[in-house]
Amino acid sequence: MGTRAARNDKKERMRNDKKSNNNYNNFMKQAKPLKNKKFKINLWKLTTNFCLLVLVFNFSLVRAEETSVREETGPAADSASSLPVDLGQDAPVGQSSATVDSSAGSWQSAPAAEAPTSGTVTIVEPEAPTQPNLENSLESARQDSDLPIGQAGSPTPINSASSSNDEIGQVLGEQSTESLTPLISTSTKPIIFDLSQPQATATPETATGDTVNNVAGESEFAGGGSIIHEVITGIIRDANIKQLTILAQWQMSDEKTQGKYLGADASALAGAQFLPSGQFETAKPVAVCALVADAGGVANINNVTARVNYPEAIAKAVNQAGETSGCGQLKGEFNLEKINFEEAAALVCDTLRNNNNNLSAWGSDKIDNLVYSYDHLCGQDGLLVKQAAELYCAETSLAYDDPAGDYLIKVSAKNSGGAAVTGENYLKYLELTTFENDFSEILYGTVKLNELKVLKGDQDFATSTAPTVRNTGNTRLQIKIWQNDFNLGKTGADWNLAYQAKIGDKANFAAYDPEQTTALSDLVELGQAINADFAILVKKFPESSSEAAFWGKMTLAADKAPTLGCE
Repeated sequence: MGTRAARNDKKERMRNDKKSNNNYNNFMKQAKPLKNKKFKINLWKLTTNFCLLVLVFNFSLVRAEETSVREETGPAADSASSLPVDLGQDAPVGQSSATVDSSAGSWQSAPAAEAPTSGTVTIVEPEAPTQPNLENSLESARQDSDLPIGQAGSPTPINSASSSNDEIGQVLGEQSTESLTPLISTSTKPIIFDLSQPQATATPETATGDTVNNVAGESEFAGGGSIIHEVITGIIRDANIKQLTILAQWQMSDEKTQGKYLGADASALAGAQFLPSGQFETAKPVAVCALVADAGGVANINNVTARVNYPEAIAKAVNQAGETSGCGQLKGEFNLEKINFEEAAALVCDTLRNNNNNLSAWGSDKIDNLVYSYDHLCGQDGLLVKQAAELYCAETSLAYDDPAGDYLIKVSAKNSGGAAVTGENYLKYLELTTFENDFSEILYGTVKLNELKVLKGDQDFATSTAPTVRNTGNTRLQIKIWQNDFNLGKTGADWNLAYQAKIGDKANFAAYDPEQTTALSDLVELGQAINADFAILVKKFPESSSEAAFWGKMTLAADKAPTLGCE
């Protein structure tokens, strides 16, 4: 049994060896005709197919690398890896647009996802992942493109803000993103950008094309750390004049330089404010102005007038019959005169706008809910510049003794068609409490011990020997007085002299000691000149002194008194 089995095994091995030899001989017979032309063609086809497979392998390998980077680093890496890099030339940092040249098969440089402002940046691409499926990749890439075989497409701009191959594919049409992948560098060598000079950076989130000049200063974009340029933009709402309109009105000082108004008032606060002169019978001149426009043009404006009214609830004076003046009554009315366009534009658009731009009270278009402003008057399309509005002004005055308060200014305009319009604003006459006296010394004359010596005044400001006090401000006032002791001193705790004084004839004398300030009870009305009476009582002269004359000092002051009410 063993011998038979061995013989069978030997026969089987011989049959297999013979079969192998036959296969080898058949192969050698096919390999011998190397000079056969048909075999050469088959070998060329085999070589070509092999090269194509290698090319497809490389293309798919890059695609796999990109997918791996996205999965490992997230959206930021995806945004960076989708931007092409042309290794044939330096890539300018901060360039904000990119184009693809289909005919040449190359990209113009696009910005890196994030570039520093100095030094050198090294970018190393990650290792390739496992080999992907290569079946029909090259043919699929060609068929997915809209470009016909053998036809070159025209360069197409790509917005550098696109951060995925899907978005790039949408810009180019329905072209597969896999067909774009080979355009990205497959080099595993570090890509070096020389950034020795600081440069602006652009990221896919902020790059929008052309660089914008910095107008309003640089700032950090809240959505990222990139430096961006902020630009102030603006529009001006159209002022469509539909009817006779007072665009603005104001009051200003009459001060001029080279015949032109300075556009000034007495305060930096909004509105017109003026101080009185503080001098007897010296008024404060004030210019009243208004800008007027009409739907029919400035030629249609007929006349412009102004009315000034006293402050409400404040009386200027009360006469002997008990009648009050002031109290919101009309102070004056006058016509405004037209100012030439050149002077008007200079006053409004230069002087007022640049130096006193809160002086004016602005009119409004209630139909369009629009309040007029300098923007509607000035500039290339301004109503004043186009001579579609006219400036009217006239000068009036406030008396030195007109009461402080808010004066109502009413400006009225009429056109040739009989239409009329009125604008209102208030002028503030600021408070000034001041007075003057017609004496520089008080000489009591000869004084007897323990005998009251009185020096009477009068209401005539020209007689210095008879003391007079006059109110030159625009508030009612109360006089206060202080005197020293003539160097007479004290006896124990008591002064050796005493004083008395009064203003006018209605009140009694007020008694006061040396170096004591005393307010006199009677008030000095607006514009009033009133007698001032003084008295002295010497209780004791110095026993050790032989002097015959003694000299002292008096101080007068004033406080503002309450306004005079209207009854």
